[in-house]
Amino acid sequence: MWENDNKNSYNSKYNSLIIKFIIQFDTSKLNRRNHYNEYQKKLFNEVKYLKDELGLGYRRISYLLYEKGYRSVRTNSILTNNYIYSIYKKGKIREERINRDFKTVIKNIMIYETRWFSIFTNNEKNLSWYHLIKMKK
Repeated sequence: MWENDNKNSYNSKYNSLIIKFIIQFDTSKLNRRNHYNEYQKKLFNEVKYLKDELGLGYRRISYLLYEKGYRSVRTNSILTNNYIYSIYKKGKIREERINRDFKTVIKNIMIYETRWFSIFTNNEKNLSWYHLIKMKK
């Protein structure tokens, strides 16, 4: 049926290949991520640095932030050790939620091969071509 049916030759087997697939991915980066104002971000970063990098306790962090002039965001009161704990804990949960990784899935992969051949004799070649599509699984 094929004029040049050499198995090593791509041109002899197929005119083209069509690949269809579905890629599915989830992300937490599409929604609004800046629910903290600048002061809250600065306060959390300071608490995180003092806790993670220097290994200080919440009471000591509270004293240091009071000396630097930090106050609570809503009530402008002194930052107590339980408030520092809350800032640190909720900030870490928020960071984990925003920076989590999701698995990417590729599914329903289909490859179509297309072949062209003439249904007419050599004399009638100029009239038409027939396109055959086979689905390969």
